[in-house]
Amino acid sequence: MKKVLLAAVLAVLPLPLAAQSRIALGVGGGVTQTDDLSGGARHAQVSAHLVTLMDGVSLRGEALYQRGTVSGSPFSCRLARQQYCTGRSDQNRLVGAGVYTRLDLASRGRMTAYLTPAGLGLYHRTTRSSEWEGPTNLCIDTGTAGLCADNPEWTQFTSTTSRLAPGWSTGGGVELAVGRGRAFAEVRAHGLLEGEGMAGALPFTLGFSF
Repeated sequence: MKKVLLAAVLAVLPLPLAAQSRIALGVGGGVTQTDDLSGGARHAQVSAHLVTLMDGVSLRGEALYQRGTVSGSPFSCRLARQQYCTGRSDQNRLVGAGVYTRLDLASRGRMTAYLTPAGLGLYHRTTRSSEWEGPTNLCIDTGTAGLCADNPEWTQFTSTTSRLAPGWSTGGGVELAVGRGRAFAEVRAHGLLEGEGMAGALPFTLGFSF
């Protein structure tokens, strides 16, 4: 994660010096999603001011790295036979970069609330799915319950999916002036437009801008 965050910081260094004074770094937890499954994840992100569109409205560039695991019931199995599958687990890794608008709302003291109503980006998702097939069915033989003779041995099925797709983002947060910088807390939603199924991220971030 440190290498990814460093690469993201280096990516924004060519921006004008005025923009470099408004870089925000953050980390946190949240939700990762594939298909109809969701689970916990951790992430790091960096963003930088690109241009002021009007008073209180700006355009920012961002980079996001997220990693997490989701689990599902036998009904979510795709690789193993559903009647024998005992469950599914997806390990997700998401790397994205894009731009979004920021709208500053009314300030109170040192605190400012803001919205990030619309963003567009490009996301690369890598998902490693694992499913387990085992002897789950019971049969009655001479009045005694036991495993059926045609049940399969315990087997693990795995597959890896790697996709690059456009996506959208939206959210909001609050920031507090601290010295010459600002501490912030925000929640964002990222949706991937892959054309089939559902994939995305819901990161909650704590960070500092300078």
